[in-house]
Amino acid sequence: MKPGAPNLIDALVREPSLAAKLRTAASGGDGIVFEQVTKGAHAVLCAAIAKEAKRRVWLVCATLRAQEQLHNELIQWVPEALFFPEMEVAPVEGAMPDP
Repeated sequence: MKPGAPNLIDALVREPSLAAKLRTAASGGDGIVFEQVTKGAHAVLCAAIAKEAKRRVWLVCATLRAQEQLHNELIQWVPEALFFPEMEVAPVEGAMPDP
């Protein structure tokens, strides 16, 4: 990216309705809902939230596949994003994990 070139994430966090929700989150508000966000925009929205949070953000996905997909897209915006693989913990000590 050229120096001084506009950054999509910076432009996104300045958008009035998103900026208001991010301010609410920063002030400790809870129950913030992002409706009507297409699946393809999840990673960029998460990157915008992480940029404005200025602290650690945990993203929870419904499935391991969804987590892998989100992480692969998110690292384009936030290269330092970490991926925690599914833990293989047996429900009973000594039991074999489900393949």
